[in-house]
Amino acid sequence: MDFKAMKDYVALDKELRAAKDRVSELEARITPLKEVVLTRLIDSGVTSIHIDDVTVYIRHTVWARSGPSKEATLAALREMGYDLEAVASVNAQKLSAIVREYMGDEGTLDNVPEGLAKSIVISQTMECSIRKS
Repeated sequence: MDFKAMKDYVALDKELRAAKDRVSELEARITPLKEVVLTRLIDSGVTSIHIDDVTVYIRHTVWARSGPSKEATLAALREMGYDLEAVASVNAQKLSAIVREYMGDEGTLDNVPEGLAKSIVISQTMECSIRKS
């Protein structure tokens, strides 16, 4: 019996486990740094910075979901001219897209119509991310 394939398999499995352990270590080290970087970006009033051929930036995520009364959310959407067939389920993805559209480039909730804003729950998160420049 030729054990080469089996030995290769065992060796690769060990290498893979070591790599996963290394990734876990790196994630544990980077998590607190992300908070520090996010705080510094916010405190300095900048949304992004170019460093070492990458851009470190603040990523905003906005999610909206129907409030306690889905009927109120549907009524608000109807007043805004949305077709009830398209939003009959009042799913979070559709509501989030509508809210982000009203927020526009300014990223402010002030532009969201009052009737809709009162009938939904909006959550926002900010975190720092990196992209190639």
